[in-house]
Amino acid sequence: MSKIKSIAIIIDGNRRWAVKNGLKKTEGHEYGLKKINKTISWIKEEGVENMTFYVFSTENWNRSKNEVNILMILFEKVFTEKIEEFMDMEVSIKFVGSIDKFSKKLQKIIKDTEEKTKHFKTKVFFAASYGGRAEIVDAVKNAGKDLTKKELEKMTEKKFESFLWTADIPDPEIIIRTGGNRRLSNFLLWKGAYSEIYFLNTLWPDFSKKLLGKILEHYYKKVKINKGK
Repeated sequence: MSKIKSIAIIIDGNRRWAVKNGLKKTEGHEYGLKKINKTISWIKEEGVENMTFYVFSTENWNRSKNEVNILMILFEKVFTEKIEEFMDMEVSIKFVGSIDKFSKKLQKIIKDTEEKTKHFKTKVFFAASYGGRAEIVDAVKNAGKDLTKKELEKMTEKKFESFLWTADIPDPEIIIRTGGNRRLSNFLLWKGAYSEIYFLNTLWPDFSKKLLGKILEHYYKKVKINKGK
């Protein structure tokens, strides 16, 4: 049986986890970002070479100014201080989304992180300032600019996909959402068309290697059963 090539995760529940544990809501985000690094190592151990984390949606810009500012500071901190960890794990970091909405400082940190890690085989994508609808609209606009009328008339799904922010992400076999909500929240609307979706009640900071193992075990069993029919 072929190995899973791509896993995507909607990280949800950071703020509720913080309240549950008597912490400030913003502290939940810090714990959530730390959990991402652990999860990268667990997924990599399973031989999965592509993983995508939904860390900040286009809708998240509508949160309080204070919370957004704290999140931006956390992003700057993580991708400055944790670069050596990413290098040690031998993972290539790539951001997908409306990155131009971030501060110039954060954009530079993002660019530097991508450049320093680009040669590694295992790819880790961070969907940041990302929204599936915005991605598709942007792809339509770019296709209209770059292609002739005749080329547009002959447009294929494969060609259109090349204009997506997520063009380099293999379609995920599995999408995991923590936090108890049972929706995709505008995540990978194109790429996730045929993904198996696992909704967990577990809040993101409590996500564990054991839970990941159960999901993979269930997926492989299901694939094996379906192939046997």
